[in-house]
Amino acid sequence: MDIRTKDEFIFFMQRACEDTCNDCYIELYNILLRAFISADIDFDGQVSEDEFEGMIAAANEFPKKFGFEWWAGSGKDQFKAIDENGDGGISFDEWLNFAYTHYQSQKLPVAFDKEEKDQFVKSCKDSANTGSDAYKKIYWFSWKCFQAADADRDGQVSNSEFATMINVAT
Repeated sequence: MDIRTKDEFIFFMQRACEDTCNDCYIELYNILLRAFISADIDFDGQVSEDEFEGMIAAANEFPKKFGFEWWAGSGKDQFKAIDENGDGGISFDEWLNFAYTHYQSQKLPVAFDKEEKDQFVKSCKDSANTGSDAYKKIYWFSWKCFQAADADRDGQVSNSEFATMINVAT
């Protein structure tokens, strides 16, 4: 994953939080899995309260790199909120459910395909300038449509896949 700018990070998170089937969600899943694994020092498949701060620190590295502080707060309160079954340890499923919901609740700019009509039309007009934010929005939106349509992951949209790309775009 090569996300270099805050705008690219925002586009990535918009897509990752939109559904659990796209490539950005899969990447976010892997980031959260690596945070979990790196914190599970005793390899028991759960993160204890003693290991918890390491998991939060690892999860916070990615958004913090782009100026987002999404994991601030009391570690003990967060631990209790994530430990749904109260067994004193956080399983990966508990972590994934909490972290994904937490990321979805963050304030991000509205994604291109979710904009109000007037802003959408303005973005379309502004996309003619290849250096504009609107151009980048269109690029990422096109990539989203392409990725959704390319069911066989061959890097091409075939005749049979084209209708899916149009449906996603509209």
